Amino acid sequence: MTHIYPVFRGLKHDWQAGGLPVIALALTVAVCAVTSVGVFNDRVWRAMQGRAAETLRERERLCPDVAILADVHVKHATPLGSESIEDAARETLGRGLADAVILTGAATGCAPDPEAVARVRRGIGDGRILVGAGLTAEDVGLLRHADGAIVGTWLKHEGRIERAVDPARVRRLRTAMDEYVARGRDGTPGLPDPRGSR
Repeated sequence: MTHIYPVFRGLKHDWQAGGLPVIALALTVAVCAVTSVGVFNDRVWRAMQGRAAETLRERERLCPDVAILADVHVKHATPLGSESIEDAARETLGRGLADAVILTGAATGCAPDPEAVARVRRGIGDGRILVGAGLTAEDVGLLRHADGAIVGTWLKHEGRIERAVDPARVRRLRTAMDEYVARGRDGTPGLPDPRGSR
């Protein structure tokens, strides 16, 4: 016991001098860092797990007539792997069992690269593609390799999301779409009406 007493006395001295709280804080930070890395890895792993079967069961139970539309290489994000956009689309439709893939640019309002849309079309054949951002009355040609589009921000006054829908922009887009359908994807008449089914 006489050998332990000096140790406690030394700890008391270190605590009063301020050295021990710093060591305790460093140890706490180290434990938290190691723990948070484990929690982060677990969350990333869970996010990467496909849940197609569960999603399809829920759709069947809740609303069987609703389509599942899935973003591929989502805007405002960077893919974790090196999978090409066409491979990701093929996986999403094949293994993920989505009804259509959504292609976007890098941010809200940014159109997808037209060449990427063409590559996805070649990669998925008759699978459905929606342009999910960036479609305007001036570039409806983006639909050359797509089956439709999701348009929101551009239809607002001045193209600003917080503004109300601008009826003039809606008319301009509708007119451009009607002219595009009448011309056909390759400039030839006879393009199917996008409101119909494939």
